[in-house]
Amino acid sequence: MLLRELTIRLIETTASCHYERFRIKVLRSIIGTEDNNFITLLEEMEKKESSDLQEREKLMEEMFEIKIAERLNKLESIKKMQQEKILFDKNQLKLIKENLLDERNIFEKEKNMWETQEYSFRSRGSKSTESLGKRKKFRFPLSSVTFGKY
Repeated sequence: MLLRELTIRLIETTASCHYERFRIKVLRSIIGTEDNNFITLLEEMEKKESSDLQEREKLMEEMFEIKIAERLNKLESIKKMQQEKILFDKNQLKLIKENLLDERNIFEKEKNMWETQEYSFRSRGSKSTESLGKRKKFRFPLSSVTFGKY
């Protein structure tokens, strides 16, 4: 039993040693160095990655600020265009209102002129209707008028 335990322990330590050597060999090939000081290399890689990460964060923040500025400029330009359109529409409405007022004044003048002329037509109309009364007075029968041979 003791021999068995010692054999198992020997197998485990041998496997772990071989695995660690294999891992070191692979890491050296990835890093590209033959130096045995992996801790310093890993620390340098970590520093480099953190500095790269900070640079990316700065770049992303700058891009974010640029995009916000672009959108704000776009909103301002849209707001300005809408205000110009509103002013243009107000001016158009003002012109239309002035035209309507002018047309209304012309209509009122024509109406007044027509009303003053109508009174004169009424006074003239009473003279023209007098002849109608005479016609009734004489009463020409239509049966006595013949057309044609007879």
